Amino acid sequence: VVGAAIEGLPVNGRNWANLLVLAPGALDDGGGNQRTIRFAGRARDDNNYMFDGIDATGIQEQAQKSTTRLQVSEDAVEEYRVNSALYDAEYGAGAGGQVDIVTKSGTNQFHGDLFEFLRNSALDSRSFLDIDPDPTVTGPTKVPPFRLNQFGGSIGGPIVKDRTFFFANYEGIRQFRGQTLHGFVPSASLDAQILATSPQMAPIVNAYPAGQVSTCTFNPGTPCQDIDEYTHLGAIQIREDSTLFRLDHRINDRTQFYLRAVYDNSFTTAPLNNLFDLQQINTHPQNYALSLTHTFSPNLFNEVKFGINRAPFHNPQVGAFSQNYSVSTDNFEGLNNNSTDHEVGTTFGYLDNLTIQRGRHTFKVGGEVRRIWLNQGQTQDYGLDFTGNGDANLINDQLNGFTLKSGWWSMGLRHTFILPYFQDQWKLRPNFTLNMGLRWEYYAPITESHGRSRIF
Repeated sequence: VVGAAIEGLPVNGRNWANLLVLAPGALDDGGGNQRTIRFAGRARDDNNYMFDGIDATGIQEQAQKSTTRLQVSEDAVEEYRVNSALYDAEYGAGAGGQVDIVTKSGTNQFHGDLFEFLRNSALDSRSFLDIDPDPTVTGPTKVPPFRLNQFGGSIGGPIVKDRTFFFANYEGIRQFRGQTLHGFVPSASLDAQILATSPQMAPIVNAYPAGQVSTCTFNPGTPCQDIDEYTHLGAIQIREDSTLFRLDHRINDRTQFYLRAVYDNSFTTAPLNNLFDLQQINTHPQNYALSLTHTFSPNLFNEVKFGINRAPFHNPQVGAFSQNYSVSTDNFEGLNNNSTDHEVGTTFGYLDNLTIQRGRHTFKVGGEVRRIWLNQGQTQDYGLDFTGNGDANLINDQLNGFTLKSGWWSMGLRHTFILPYFQDQWKLRPNFTLNMGLRWEYYAPITESHGRSRIF
């Protein structure tokens, strides 16, 4: 699919991955992003993503994280191609869909654009969860605020006419979406019982806010429990900035090169439960390409590329405790701790593709050597489980269970792919073409950066 068709397609949210659902065999569970689209019955992690022929996967997993919407701006996409199931030997490194995005370049004329889309909650109606069960206590519930601004622009043109061109693009998102949260917390009388019997439980008791409405208020006729409801406004916030720059230069009639850089900075924060715990996602994927092409003769053409693909992902959670423990109970919201998960992946790709035209045959031979670095780790977590005996376990400080998630940082994994291929496109008749090829994929053993082998 090429530029004019891309510009005319309605894409809610301007996520370029939405375009992939138009490919034959595409299946989407509704998210419209890299983590929800798969092809021809293959798994999501079988897909292979490329920008200008350079690896653009998530490294630790094939797909980028779902919060990454603008890995490349839709305005910077000149064309995209999806091979859903059957593809040439040139493609591989995954058994699912082969997705290749081609970015725009400048021309001999200056072109540019500016845009902004905005939405807010001024015309929204309340949902069922926004209606408070007892407005006389907490006051009337309002529609949660929603504000979205998506803006950007691009410009491209000549630096030296017929020789050097540039293209630059920027797109940003600012979103704030309120969410009415209803959490269940211990009542004041239960707090007093717990502290009287087990004063060492004070950090857990004090982590809960004071309830606003007793469950007895809206459950008349049932045995009253020491459970209060706490209603408040949570917020899902998104901040994302995507930039692209491409420089094309024509050395002579036979030799051209270009360099292209894509950088996306995405930050999301959202409620982790119905109280005050937050889940944050901070990721800034980057993709860099350098390409040199040379035409030796009308029948002999070669392309050399070098690319860097980075996918740094940081996933901290901000909880009720700065300590390394979390709490789960029978009747109340769980309490989380401050912890984090890091995945920082980088691939370095070296590619060479030689095309030879001989009569009705178009031969193509080449391959890629891809070096992968993946540094990852997470913090330690102790889980305190007070479930199984109602409020009695909290009052008596009796654990029903204990879990330990051991922390580790950092594991420096190193991996090398060697991916050669040969293919022949044989045009037997004007309306019949036969593609034949051979591809070999070698995945070297995974090693630790300090030299010890680790396979998993």
